[in-house]
Amino acid sequence: MGTGIGLNPSNHAIRAGLSYRFGGLGMASSNEQAPPGATNVNWTGIYGGVAAGAGMGFGRVNAAAGGASAGFDSGGQGLLGSVFAGADYQFSPYALVGVMGDFTWTGIQASSSIMAPGGGSAFLSAEANRQWSVMGRVGYLPVPSTLLYAAAGYTQLNVHATASAVLPGSMLFASSDTALSGFTVGPGIETVITGGWTTRLEYRFSQFEQKDLGVGVNMQPSNHTIRAGLSYKFGMGSGTSLAQAPD
Repeated sequence: MGTGIGLNPSNHAIRAGLSYRFGGLGMASSNEQAPPGATNVNWTGIYGGVAAGAGMGFGRVNAAAGGASAGFDSGGQGLLGSVFAGADYQFSPYALVGVMGDFTWTGIQASSSIMAPGGGSAFLSAEANRQWSVMGRVGYLPVPSTLLYAAAGYTQLNVHATASAVLPGSMLFASSDTALSGFTVGPGIETVITGGWTTRLEYRFSQFEQKDLGVGVNMQPSNHTIRAGLSYKFGMGSGTSLAQAPD
């Protein structure tokens, strides 16, 4: 791409598609039966579970060292694991509302370097090591055993930042842990496996406030995560179904 310039690209994509399945998908023959208990699912109750996934973090960084300043966008990626709990109330055969919360351990890390005039340089590393969220969710049930939902709420991120600067005649170093508040929002799908066990797939976008990470350095991070989870809902299927029997 030019003398002294190298590029090692990568990309991340999430895509939705529309397709047609030949053979009449959804037109079951008259002798086919619904799975046992499929119409007896009642989503009202409390639940808890675990999840794992991956995420990408981005942040606008403003830094100053020894008379030099720079503003740039940094990014990183990593794996995550979380525990979550919540409660739902199904108020119709097709809809529910609920609350949920989670605590996530994440290894999303970003680092950047700045070259200062006169031969100096600065290095910044920021690692998002944990995040927790409290959200409300609303859901739609296209079939009794599958839930499509949207969730939104408050989130807080803890960032461990390390900054160092090498200047003519001196060297500076700083390290800090900073909590940043923000909001989180995203869609998900959850389906019943058997009994009270369900599995879910969820996308989450989180945006945080701008805050100082150290002397001369401030950052406003955001992240995108995709996580798969397994949970157990107490009482699922043991109550009266909200689905109506055919006449």
